[in-house]
Amino acid sequence: MFLDRQNSYACLTRIFLFKMRIISGRFKGHRLCSFSADFIRPMTDRVKTSVFNTLYSYDLNPQGRSVLDLFSGTGNLGLESLSRGARQVYLVDSSKKSVQIIKKNIQLLKVQSGLQLLCKDVFRFMSGYKGPAFDLIFADPPFKKHWGEKILESCSSSQTVKEGTMLILESPSQESVPERTNCYKLFTRKKFGDKKILFYQFY
Repeated sequence: MFLDRQNSYACLTRIFLFKMRIISGRFKGHRLCSFSADFIRPMTDRVKTSVFNTLYSYDLNPQGRSVLDLFSGTGNLGLESLSRGARQVYLVDSSKKSVQIIKKNIQLLKVQSGLQLLCKDVFRFMSGYKGPAFDLIFADPPFKKHWGEKILESCSSSQTVKEGTMLILESPSQESVPERTNCYKLFTRKKFGDKKILFYQFY
């Protein structure tokens, strides 16, 4: 019975991952590649739709903006942003497996420009970054790490942010994350089962 359940779960996982796709924009409807990796927990289409709808409702959509996708995993959020008109997208992940998946997705979409893919530790990237600050930053860290506060602190001392930068942070529902400091404030939040999406703005 245990083996049957385990096999069923594996099948459901593969089906779920296969259904990952670009929701809107110039790559609308394009499916992202399927894969097997238990360390990646990609954002579902339902949650992703809610995240981008929230950004649009506050006139913070990716159109013409620079986007940083941290712990990018499959490249799901960064590629969605590019599809929706982002001017430039950086994808950063330390996992070689994730980088391979992202490269496959870039090939599937036949992306020619506007992307920078880096296989690098996220926190080292942020501390060493010297380029122009980003308009939107997505951070979807490993679910069990509880790195929300660490990510906020790293952003606060990094050149990745400027006044008005929006950070969209995925966090476990039970994780305690600061709502305001002298660098940022919680703009709004959304809850989805065992996770929450926090929208922070820097100032």
